[in-house]
Amino acid sequence: MPAKPACLIIDADFAHATALRGVCVDVGFSVAVHLNAQLKSNEETLAVVDAEHFDVAFLDAALGPPLLFLLANQ
Repeated sequence: MPAKPACLIIDADFAHATALRGVCVDVGFSVAVHLNAQLKSNEETLAVVDAEHFDVAFLDAALGPPLLFLLANQ
């Protein structure tokens, strides 16, 4: 059975990051810099990023601050 994708969550103002299930934090910050302006342009945007291909899909976030989810296959 393949492992579920690991996840790195970064808050809206990119002040800090929390790594879950062993995702590389450096990859997360690299993507965060790339998407910084796009996320800050919409406070209700949730970005889902595939860390392998850097494909981005924006979803409606109904609760809480915008979060950047970096998905990486382990």
